[in-house]
Amino acid sequence: RWAVRADRPAIQAIADASFRGDPWPPAVWAALHNRRDVIGLVATVDGDVVGYLFYELARRHTVLTFATAPGFRRRGAGPPQLLRHEGAGELPPDDLH
Repeated sequence: RWAVRADRPAIQAIADASFRGDPWPPAVWAALHNRRDVIGLVATVDGDVVGYLFYELARRHTVLTFATAPGFRRRGAGPPQLLRHEGAGELPPDDLH
C-alpha cells in the first residue's frame, strides 16, 4: 500500500535495524513524504509495516531506498513485491502526502 505519514515510526525502526550506524534521520523521511515526485510504498503483515520502498518518479524511476524488517527478510514481503503494487509508478492521492 502507499506509505502514509503514520508509517514513519515503523519505517524509521526498519531503517535503524537495517542500516546500523548510518540510518537516515527522521527529517529525511519527512522530506521524502513532502516531495510530490517521490513515491513511498510499504509492505504490511497483519497491519504492521514490515518493509518499505521509496522511489523517485522521473523519466526513469530511481529507487532511493528500501528495506525489510529483519524478521521478514526472504519471506516475500520485500521491495520486489512492493513494485508489483497496483498503481506503482503513479502519483498517490493527495491526502497521502
